[in-house]
Amino acid sequence: MSSSYAIAGVTAVLQGIIGRGIIAHGVSTVIGNDVSVSAVSPDRVNEDPGLNLFFYQVTPNLGWRNECLPSRSTRAERMTNQSLALDLHYLISANGTSDLFSEILLGSAMQTLHEQPFFGRDHVRELLSPPPLPDVDEILNALDASGLADQLEQIKVTPEYLSNEDMSKLWSAIQSNYRPSAAYVVTVVLIKAEQPTRSPLPVLTRGITVQPDLVPPTPTILAIEYQNQQTAARLSEEVVISGYHLNGLNVRVQLVMQSETLIADFPVSGTATNERITFNMPVDATVWRSGVYQLSLIMDDGGGNPIESNRVPLTIAPQFSGFNAIRNGGGSVTVDLTVSPEVHGNQTVSLILGKTQQFSQEFDDQTDNVSFEFPVLPAGDYWARIRVDGIDSILINRGVTPPTFHLDQEVMVP
Repeated sequence: MSSSYAIAGVTAVLQGIIGRGIIAHGVSTVIGNDVSVSAVSPDRVNEDPGLNLFFYQVTPNLGWRNECLPSRSTRAERMTNQSLALDLHYLISANGTSDLFSEILLGSAMQTLHEQPFFGRDHVRELLSPPPLPDVDEILNALDASGLADQLEQIKVTPEYLSNEDMSKLWSAIQSNYRPSAAYVVTVVLIKAEQPTRSPLPVLTRGITVQPDLVPPTPTILAIEYQNQQTAARLSEEVVISGYHLNGLNVRVQLVMQSETLIADFPVSGTATNERITFNMPVDATVWRSGVYQLSLIMDDGGGNPIESNRVPLTIAPQFSGFNAIRNGGGSVTVDLTVSPEVHGNQTVSLILGKTQQFSQEFDDQTDNVSFEFPVLPAGDYWARIRVDGIDSILINRGVTPPTFHLDQEVMVP
């Protein structure tokens, strides 16, 4: 990367390249006068024949602008020293004292930059190296130490088109007489930031355990399967867990419902292997609630410490029994039924008969007996579903092909 003297170094290198081009093209012999290449504002150019290199604008380089981001942490600590990437804009103007002098001078400069559109690293070192003299200008020493030749990106010189309006505004701002000129852009100059950054300690050992395959090394649940390919489990039904490293010491199933801070664990049932474990949902309808739980496996590591697998969602669906429908004198229908698991006062319960849905009447804080009042419900047979907190009872029997409705879910309304 370059130092803050890189901009001046670019100007000095351009001076040297154009000056060598004038000598190579024999311009001094043609016009009969020595030709100089200056690098000052055009209003300070003298009346002698020559070329002037005017650095008039600097813009950020869009290609390198986002390199090394983010440069600071959330605590404003400097993490990396992002380079200041710049494009330099120059105006080369020719000052001629006789006919055709300006055209010859400008043509020589443009041909030189066309034939050498980039800065060779050796040329940069050569042009910026101070002569071996006892009294050397300190500026030459600073440019030599700028690091311009060693920066990562090579510097390129490209012609830049300026419209008549842009050129007129530029010369008006300079407040100098217009001279034949050509615009160029030099890209990219990378100025290195030198502020200290956060530096971590060296790594002594890698401490990486190589996993020879994609199988995770810890207990991992991949999927759960409900009985008869159902979409949810009912109390007392079997659930199958599949995954990796599922079998261990004192394996038990844990179900967590975060919204109710309900946590329960119980042992597995049946034959357990590393890839497959089965368990039966508990039967106690007073403890469980219909809803979505987080299921995981808890086991001992052999040293008395528990290990928990990842968590996957498990849905407990409600089920009903004891359906009793009575038609009232006004034509409405009252339905009483028993729901399992028991429902709580903060749960939303509704009954769907065919396409008609009705929310339950108010009930105690926890109960298994729920009533529904249908204002209008024609007599007939209906497929029934009870819905608790958005979880429907299981209506479809997917254990047969093709699937059918569960016959015990069909009810009659008088």
